[in-house]
Amino acid sequence: MTQNNVQLQDGNGSLAGLRNQIINGDFRINQRVTIGPVSAYTADRWRPNTVQTLLQWKTTNPGTNIPFGNYLGVTSSATQSVVAQLIELPSPGNWGPFESGSTWTLSWYTQQDLTDVAIYVDFVDSSAGTNSQACTVGTPQLIESSAWGSSFNRYAATVTITGTIAATNAALRLYYVGTNSKAFDLARVQLEPGPIATPFEQRPIGMELSLCQRYFQKLVSLYMYDVSSAGVKVLSLPRTVTMRAAPTETITGYIVGTTPFSGTGSLIFAGDPGLVFISNITNTAGVSLQNYSADAEL
Repeated sequence: MTQNNVQLQDGNGSLAGLRNQIINGDFRINQRVTIGPVSAYTADRWRPNTVQTLLQWKTTNPGTNIPFGNYLGVTSSATQSVVAQLIELPSPGNWGPFESGSTWTLSWYTQQDLTDVAIYVDFVDSSAGTNSQACTVGTPQLIESSAWGSSFNRYAATVTITGTIAATNAALRLYYVGTNSKAFDLARVQLEPGPIATPFEQRPIGMELSLCQRYFQKLVSLYMYDVSSAGVKVLSLPRTVTMRAAPTETITGYIVGTTPFSGTGSLIFAGDPGLVFISNITNTAGVSLQNYSADAEL
């Protein structure tokens, strides 16, 4: 099926793997275990781009024909709702796979008519949108209606990498903007090379989790060990995935023996992309840390 140069492959041919540049496009990974609606991350890698935008991690009804379990709801307490994902480039100012003049296809499922939802793609330095270099996004086309006999429809739009890239641009940003208090949802978002919208790439969940952990990691409980007779304690633990950059590390609290404390106290975090290293608790009792997180998002 072809509409305005956007094509849908019937899925009978073999497809090369790792086509989708979007991480967690099916919203399976939610390390923060945040349901929402909140103006914060819920599903990994998807951020609200305004403080008024509210995201909600939603689930489909089990036992139906819908082949995915999660999708993202987007609403706003103001006149505009914006949700974005930043795709990391190999290095600042490096096009990577997004060569000048190349054609890409963005596709997604939704239960709403998205004619009044704008879609933008640009090169930026960070999530703040600094030094934006816009690309061209074509008009979204409906390419599949009532998928799986459900209320989900599939849309696609052609993305052309145009213009220039700034030396400081570190990411390609994709963002959806709903105006007039527009509420919408997203499922199975895919950005792939070429003019064809192929079937959604279902990567193994372990691989998808590893891709997410380059940008955010969470551990529920950690234990600090003595390194001196004075009771000085440290925690040293290799990360399962090296993070993008030195992360911002936090805990919600810690327990010395059986006594809980809030905040981080006198803890020192190393901020190492490849290692969890925490020090500076001096106490003869055992110390456990609660809800450790490390954030290296763009």
